[in-house]
Amino acid sequence: MKWMGMAWEMAATMGVFVFLGWKGDAWLGTKPWLTLVGSLLGVGGAMWVMFRKAFKK
Repeated sequence: MKWMGMAWEMAATMGVFVFLGWKGDAWLGTKPWLTLVGSLLGVGGAMWVMFRKAFKK
C-alpha cells in the first residue's frame, strides 16, 4: 500500500508542475518553454518525493 500511495503522489507532483507550466505558457505566450520547464521540475520533484519516502527511517 505504501508504494501505491507513492505512485499517486509522484503522478500528482508531475501533473501539477506540467499544468502550471502549461497555464503559464498560455498566459505569457511563451509556448512551449514553460511547459518544458514545468515538466522537468515535475520529474525532479517526483524523484525527490520518491527518494524521500523510500529512504525514510
